[in-house]
Amino acid sequence: MHKWLVFALVACSPDGSELAGDPRCLSICKVVEPPLAGAYAQCSDDSAQACMDQCETRIANVVDDCATCLLNGASFRTEPLDADADCDAGGTCTIDGPGGSCTYVAADAEDRDRCTRIAFPRVIVSCPASFPSARNCTATCT
Repeated sequence: MHKWLVFALVACSPDGSELAGDPRCLSICKVVEPPLAGAYAQCSDDSAQACMDQCETRIANVVDDCATCLLNGASFRTEPLDADADCDAGGTCTIDGPGGSCTYVAADAEDRDRCTRIAFPRVIVSCPASFPSARNCTATCT
């Protein structure tokens, strides 16, 4: 007689909803809040759930080594943004982003953060999940 121990991790998203499922998929599909509060794009809960669904379908009914291979290199994230600033000799910097242009004093970190929130305001976006080709795992999954 086989006894199975089943467990699920739960990942909380910023709006309080929870993802549950295979821990390997949770580690790929978790919503990561950008480091600056109120700035930059963040993946939506719906896209995180879609990632979980794709991930768990991908590894359903396969042995652990095969599942590990099928998930190796998988990703779920927003596209990286270029938040570089152009600074003049006087110490005034300008950031251009989807929210517009903003200037700040180079030596003032709080002013830079304020400006970054203007130029790159927090938006919730749909993020794609990317999984490597299953062909890479033919030897492991046969």
